[in-house]
Amino acid sequence: MLQSQKRLYELGLHKNACVRVIKNDFGPLIINLSGNKLALGRGLACHVIVER
Repeated sequence: MLQSQKRLYELGLHKNACVRVIKNDFGPLIINLSGNKLALGRGLACHVIVER
C-alpha cells in the first residue's frame, strides 16, 4: 500500500465512503466525511477517485 493510500485510509477515505465537497476553490480541499470536516492538501487530494 502506498503511503498516500495509507494516509487516506487512516482519515476514513476508503471504498464506498460517502464524501461531500464543501470547498474547492484555492488552497486545501475541504470535504465532509461522515459529519466531519477534513482539509486535504492538493497533493493528497489528487490521489482520491470519486464516482457517483
